[in-house]
Amino acid sequence: MALDRLERILYKLAQRHAPHLTPAGWSQQADKIGRVQKLARDLARYGVLVMLGNLAVPKAIEVQIETWVNLHAQFYSLLARALFPTFSNIEAQYADKLTPPVVVLIG
Repeated sequence: MALDRLERILYKLAQRHAPHLTPAGWSQQADKIGRVQKLARDLARYGVLVMLGNLAVPKAIEVQIETWVNLHAQFYSLLARALFPTFSNIEAQYADKLTPPVVVLIG
């Protein structure tokens, strides 16, 4: 997956959910991989989990992706409810229409 695509997705999510994670000059930091990894970890702390898929076999890819997302959403929901009894729900959506798939879980 192109690092630029992942960076763009994470940046847009940060702007929507935690703008302080991407202050002015954020994109000028020298270590791009480190910057993207840190932003993904920081977004997870704000309830935004970004998952990247890498499917080797293109057969029934939509079914595989749907199963993958549903299982992660169920796990995330179970874990969140155990840790935070007031947790209400989780939302899953594709970050874009490109492949490999990037799914965002928000809850």
